[in-house]
Amino acid sequence: MLKPCEMPMKMLKLEALSRRLSANHPKQERIKNDFRKIRTGFNGERSIGKELKILPKEYRVFHDLRLDHDGSRYFQMDFLIITRNYCIIIEVKNFAGTLYFDRTYPQLIRLKDGQEQAYLDPLIQVDVQKSRLNDWLTIHKFPSLPIETLIANANSNTIIRTTPGFTPIFKKITGKETLITKINTLEKKYPSEQFTQRQSTRLSNTILQKNTPLNPDILNLYQIDEQDLL
Repeated sequence: MLKPCEMPMKMLKLEALSRRLSANHPKQERIKNDFRKIRTGFNGERSIGKELKILPKEYRVFHDLRLDHDGSRYFQMDFLIITRNYCIIIEVKNFAGTLYFDRTYPQLIRLKDGQEQAYLDPLIQVDVQKSRLNDWLTIHKFPSLPIETLIANANSNTIIRTTPGFTPIFKKITGKETLITKINTLEKKYPSEQFTQRQSTRLSNTILQKNTPLNPDILNLYQIDEQDLL
């Protein structure tokens, strides 16, 4: 894995910030809730990362990339896998309960403990990431590569459903137990090399060089005065 799973900076900062605020600080609950959400997401990504470690070395795996799209906007990918034949963008979810991919009005609905909650459709998310990665490759003068997209759910107990008649979307959705099988199936789809070894190495190096991790000003983000810090 060329870029292994590491805790995001925002997660580390939230953990530190919570420790440095009094227990009854008015922002404490929000900070802890946000930390738990990020931790849940990261634990899911780390779980998927463990599965990806068994891929052969020809698969160059990058976790948590944030690349400049057009000089002012960034796009983020949970995992990017590059081979000389094609590449894969993986969006990771770590939800418990039942996930319903509504295709009537594209969104993801989670049902847990009798409560419904709507989320941005991850299938739309990865399509946007795919488009921006294509643009990024062009900007940096790399040949086009076939790009596949997958949604990987890290929670083995999750039930996944969709609108009747839209079952083909399950080709793009996988659990962690079937992730490698899904990748092996995609490999057979692209038997021809698109990149030379030299191009592949240059692309990997450029990705690592251009990656810009999110590093928020945590005090400003939560409107906390430095004098509040213990």
